[in-house]
Amino acid sequence: MLQNDEPFRWEVLDQRLIAPKISAIADKMHKRAAGEERRIAYEVAQSGNAAGYLPRLFDFHEQLTEQWAADVYAAHCKAWKEQGRTVSPGFIRAVRDRAITPLIATRKGTVQWEVSIRATRISEPLNSCALGEWSRRMDRLAARWSSKLEAEAVAAEYRSSDQGCDIGNAELPDLLKLADGFQLPDPVGTNPFRPEDPRHQVWKAASRRAEQEVCVLNAAGIDVACEFRSCTEDEARRLVFARVSYLACAKYDIWAKRGIQIVWSDEAIPTYDQWLANYANAWLNTVKNWRFEMEGLLPELRSRLIGRMEFWKSEARRYVAEQQTAVAKREDPHQLLQAGHTPGEKPEPAPAPKRTVIGSNIDKFRKECGWSYHDLSNRTGLEKKLILGHVNKAKGLYPKTLKIYADAFTKTLGRIVSVKDLETPTG
Repeated sequence: MLQNDEPFRWEVLDQRLIAPKISAIADKMHKRAAGEERRIAYEVAQSGNAAGYLPRLFDFHEQLTEQWAADVYAAHCKAWKEQGRTVSPGFIRAVRDRAITPLIATRKGTVQWEVSIRATRISEPLNSCALGEWSRRMDRLAARWSSKLEAEAVAAEYRSSDQGCDIGNAELPDLLKLADGFQLPDPVGTNPFRPEDPRHQVWKAASRRAEQEVCVLNAAGIDVACEFRSCTEDEARRLVFARVSYLACAKYDIWAKRGIQIVWSDEAIPTYDQWLANYANAWLNTVKNWRFEMEGLLPELRSRLIGRMEFWKSEARRYVAEQQTAVAKREDPHQLLQAGHTPGEKPEPAPAPKRTVIGSNIDKFRKECGWSYHDLSNRTGLEKKLILGHVNKAKGLYPKTLKIYADAFTKTLGRIVSVKDLETPTG
């Protein structure tokens, strides 16, 4: 029996499972092609525009081949899972090379042959220019599928590494394994304060919230490779860079926010500053040593981590100042944090009892970015009062405004967030 960690071999795929599926897909596609070709020929004859036949035919067959390839890929994945196996990078690349690429090449030749036969039958000169354009269109389609499946294979490599990540698994994947001293899912490890220390309970509660945020981050998947169709290997690599960069900075923010909650005095600030620097260096060393392809990511990741480090150093100083003010007023110095607010930020106005779909989605993506409403205002250039109206009442929302939100979320999350995503209800 093939084990999960063995290289994929094509002959292991049970043809008794896959052959009926491929045959059913072919029958469906041939019937669809025959019906659509008759419809195109009839409509062209009715319009009297004979020159419109080939462009419409090629448009249809390109769309048909796209759907055909998607169905064939899905059928292979289903058959492989029916064998109790996991879709691996080797499996994806094998299906690409042994099924998808030959399928597109076959469809390319078949349509060329059918067009040639039709030209002979109706005594019409063969349109070599149109056939040349058809050949190039199918070559581009093959390139898109090759890049898309390569990106999925790369994403599968990450997913296979991510199993058990940050859920207490002692063996972390290479991508997320921190440098020496940071191997635990929690970069600090156990609670550093004695039970009688008042900071012990604060740290415990803050760690629980941080672990929850890490679980949400892991659940999100951040699978940009499957959401954006890259046309070149370079684009696929940039998508991988975006995912790694986002993941590193997001986890950095989660644990930095936990750590700031025990910075209660000016004397604690230098220790917190040093921890921020150590944690940022740990991420850089991890990415640097992970694989050589990541070397190009280091300058960008370094700049982003420095930015996050300086942000949290500033927040630590503001938080200490707020605590001193709270103590002077005899208020609870930890009230803002216990209520779930970022240090230094005043609580936001209570939201309306019911929000529209768009308002809820804007707020969901804002939280996923780790932004306050003030941060969202800075990133979009929209006034905070206007944003709160959008979130709570969906007032004054226009397509152009939604595009501003979508672009801001896309840039920070490292994946495509469209206007449609903001308008679509989520489960």
